[in-house]
Amino acid sequence: MRALSIRQPWAEQILRGEKQIEYRTVACTNMIGRRVYLYASARHDEGELEECRHMGLKHSELLTGVIVGTMQIAECTGRKGDYQWHIRDPQRLDAPLKPENKAQPVWFRPFS
Repeated sequence: MRALSIRQPWAEQILRGEKQIEYRTVACTNMIGRRVYLYASARHDEGELEECRHMGLKHSELLTGVIVGTMQIAECTGRKGDYQWHIRDPQRLDAPLKPENKAQPVWFRPFS
């Protein structure tokens, strides 16, 4: 199963069902209907830290660098360079998983 890298706090918002669309510059048509891992990226920037404060969260409280759940890619809409990946049925893992393989900016295979 593939994993999708998403920065915090967006990964947490997906798990809570608050974020149902992921915006990307590439289409995901070959992933429609598939369940994928949700990898909470270790990277962050000031904009994301500000969003954490806005949500009443501390970035240090959010898991990063691990797989935190699974989700289904239900649909891909939009146009070249501006796609919306529609996310359904997010499920939080009981315990986070550390990937065996190096995470990539978008898709990667976390386990051999």
